[in-house]
Amino acid sequence: MMLMVDVTMRSHEFSRTVQALDIGEDGLKLSLSAENDERDLLARRFGLIGIRRLAAEVCLLQRANDDERIYLDGYLSADFVQNSVISLRPIEKHVDDRYSVVFASISASTYKRNSFTLEDPDPPEFFSDGRLEIGGFIAEHFGVIARSLPASPGCCTA
Repeated sequence: MMLMVDVTMRSHEFSRTVQALDIGEDGLKLSLSAENDERDLLARRFGLIGIRRLAAEVCLLQRANDDERIYLDGYLSADFVQNSVISLRPIEKHVDDRYSVVFASISASTYKRNSFTLEDPDPPEFFSDGRLEIGGFIAEHFGVIARSLPASPGCCTA
């Protein structure tokens, strides 16, 4: 059974900080959603007309004998409005996305690559002082999805 805990909330954008010590041996499952003011700030940051809903479910796990890495599996769901790059009219979008990421302690990190190939695993996200900024990661992930070129329905080229 997974432990349910509250996460620290800060006043800027969509900050949700989790203490690594709260994860426990059975993992930690969190349900997160952005409040109105947070959605407004994120919409401005990503150049959107508005974000009606932004929610995420995350599961954090730590392997025994490895307190330097934390594994996150998540699900993001959002409804937002953006201008079409073709018609310049507002279009409503819905996104559902699953993702996984590894967080590594910045103090123990040995990741120092100057080059990579497409086959290489993604580098880890970093955390320090035993705190992970989960909300910031979710916001950035949403931003990548929302920045994909928006096209109006029925406005495709062959």
